[in-house]
Amino acid sequence: MESMIGWTLSRTGKDLCRTSSLVYEMATEPEFLKPLLKFERRIAMANCFCTDFLVGQNTGLFLDPKNDTPHTPAPEIVKTFSQTEMIKECYTTEKTYKGGDVPLSTSVDADNSVASRSLDSLGWLKIAVDVRKTLPSLPRLFSSKSSNLEEKDVLTSAELRKKWGSSDRVVLPNGHNMIVANQGKPGYEKAFKQGRPIMDSFAKLLVQQNALEKHG
Repeated sequence: MESMIGWTLSRTGKDLCRTSSLVYEMATEPEFLKPLLKFERRIAMANCFCTDFLVGQNTGLFLDPKNDTPHTPAPEIVKTFSQTEMIKECYTTEKTYKGGDVPLSTSVDADNSVASRSLDSLGWLKIAVDVRKTLPSLPRLFSSKSSNLEEKDVLTSAELRKKWGSSDRVVLPNGHNMIVANQGKPGYEKAFKQGRPIMDSFAKLLVQQNALEKHG
């Protein structure tokens, strides 16, 4: 399906649907990674539990089923978001990047895994957003729970992918507008006002981190 869509949308479609090597190159080549390293902190925030049709958790947090990069909980960051119940999990990855080009493989799945590991090696703060209660939903007849992962402290990328990819409800995946409290069109401010605390808390986090870096 992705190949067909990519073909109909020409060059841009090929890039978006990964039928070209552009996304892989941007996630693995020093030309693109070194500018990211110039930042004191790299933060990725994404809707989890299948609530975002446009940018799902696996894409937004570059999670891969074959990536074993350890992710460490960051409870002190979660406290920053105390004014909203939609953020209860934050994890960090250690900065281990050493530079150098990564060869392109012949498998798309293998490339995804390499790209995921490559991005993780830059060191990230990953923020998981849960907007399920703000969206229309129905109970799922059969749900796969990841209760065994709840007991673990440090989780791999693959484990977080499994944990955040399951839900006990089928949710309308319109969380993309909620997470940014979109007010761009008439009616949006009221429809997505519940996302406002997310953005307010995120702004608070950025100010706090900037202050720490200046005085640290």
